[in-house]
Amino acid sequence: MKYGDLVIANGADASLSYYKSHFEDVPAKEKATIREALEKYCELDTYAEIILVDKLNEIVN
Repeated sequence: MKYGDLVIANGADASLSYYKSHFEDVPAKEKATIREALEKYCELDTYAEIILVDKLNEIVN
């Protein structure tokens, strides 16, 4: 999976989507769609962070 494959593909879009789903009048179905897209984005973002930390640990050790 790559960021380009995601509905929400960057941090700015993630922030705006979160704001929209929590602070604007959005139908429940759209909120669910936004939540799913945010979860996929966060999953990939977290995976990238894990890889980065692993590589940094390799350098340090």
